[in-house]
Amino acid sequence: MANFILQFGVGFFLLNFGFSFESAADNAMIIDVSDESNRKYVYSLSYWIINVSITFGAALSGWLFRDYLFELLLGLLIAQLINGSIKYFLISESFVPAPKAKKERESFIQNYGVVARDKIFLLFIGAVILNKVIFGNIDFYLPVHLSDSFKTTTIFGFEIYGQRMLTIFVMLNTLIIIFSMTFVNQLTNKWSERKSLTTGALLQGLGFAAAFLMNSFIPLILASIVMTIGEMILVPSSQSLRADLMNEEKIGTYSGFVTITDPIGSVLSGSLVSFSVYIHHTGVAVVMVVVTVLLVLCFNQVMKMKTQAEIASSKNT
Repeated sequence: MANFILQFGVGFFLLNFGFSFESAADNAMIIDVSDESNRKYVYSLSYWIINVSITFGAALSGWLFRDYLFELLLGLLIAQLINGSIKYFLISESFVPAPKAKKERESFIQNYGVVARDKIFLLFIGAVILNKVIFGNIDFYLPVHLSDSFKTTTIFGFEIYGQRMLTIFVMLNTLIIIFSMTFVNQLTNKWSERKSLTTGALLQGLGFAAAFLMNSFIPLILASIVMTIGEMILVPSSQSLRADLMNEEKIGTYSGFVTITDPIGSVLSGSLVSFSVYIHHTGVAVVMVVVTVLLVLCFNQVMKMKTQAEIASSKNT
């Protein structure tokens, strides 16, 4: 058992360590090869592809895990080798930094110090963390709530209990994104950033809050739909805003800084499971509403500060 825990810990560390580097580079490249006119569409397409891959990955792993674990892991290794080969051999570098004198080169601490002094971006990071607190509970409190409170029902001869309801909730979320992302993107394409961020955040947060109050099939389905619509509006807009706020000369550093939001958001989301013993599902729903309001306020303040900075920059030029 001790060896398994050690191996799992090492593997999990290497997985997250590598993912942090890859994610930062992927985001930096998306920013390099897109501009303000198409960036929201690019992020929408990227998000759609991610959800398609999640659907196929979940289906394959669920089907093969018990009886064909070795073959499944071997297939994952081969897929990663193909993925790495495509990135190394077939994708051209999109950013060529201007050469600097040796004395001008900045250290790791200096690079991140520049980001830490960017007040607008730090406020945006706060908004990202709040959003991860909301959405992260699809992995933390929602399973606990459905396991404890969901009223078992029968649909078309199939017994639906808490764990199965969670699967339906998540799969519905993924399928709606796959089949509706293009439509939602076209519908909101001409919306302002403020309208997209505010509407998306409110629908997503209130959808989660409603899910934590519900314990029967149809209301939870409706909550999943509302939450997903908000997610589809919010994600591309927030990712596009993130790109706009980054210093073009330090995109890699900014993208790397964003990775701190994942562990912080996970810890805060997970803590709600512990607090739910005292505040129950109603209290957790109230927390979701409060966090959603704070998220909207953060996004609006970011937009206000961004506009002021653009006005000041135009006056100086």
